[in-house]
Amino acid sequence: MDIKSDNSTTKKIFTIALPLIWQQIFLQLQIYVDRAFLGRVNSEFFSAIGNVLVPYHAIISTITAICTGTTILIAHNIGAKNENMSKKYAESSYLGNTIISVIMFVFFFFGAGIIFKIMGVRSPILEYSISYLKIISFSMIFFRHLYHFCFYNAGGRFNENYYDYRHYKQCA
Repeated sequence: MDIKSDNSTTKKIFTIALPLIWQQIFLQLQIYVDRAFLGRVNSEFFSAIGNVLVPYHAIISTITAICTGTTILIAHNIGAKNENMSKKYAESSYLGNTIISVIMFVFFFFGAGIIFKIMGVRSPILEYSISYLKIISFSMIFFRHLYHFCFYNAGGRFNENYYDYRHYKQCA
């Protein structure tokens, strides 16, 4: 293996990984900012954030896993010259992530109390946790756009009105 092909492979790997790296960096930045501001106001808020992150990250991990699996299936099918199947996987995953995101928003917004009571959270942290989860549950509605990162992971470009898979070929 020559050095040029190694550089090309490394570049492709970083092209695939960079969007998820940025997403995780911004997520951690949001968590640190929330903890810094709320922890200064009241130490019980700091505890509430810790409680909220457990169910929230479970959903983020689920959606990320779906996106990763979709990216693998799409790349595999493009490599096998089966672009129609790639399109079907992408459309199904996009629809599935949208449905999951909306359901999780409704569950988090209206069922926050149940979640934290099951976790054994008690007052006053219970009320703070419920409030914080309701606030960040709105991100679930927009979380379906994480799927957008899946397409960038595969080196592609995504437009909801037009599925363009030709750019996947660069990384397949």
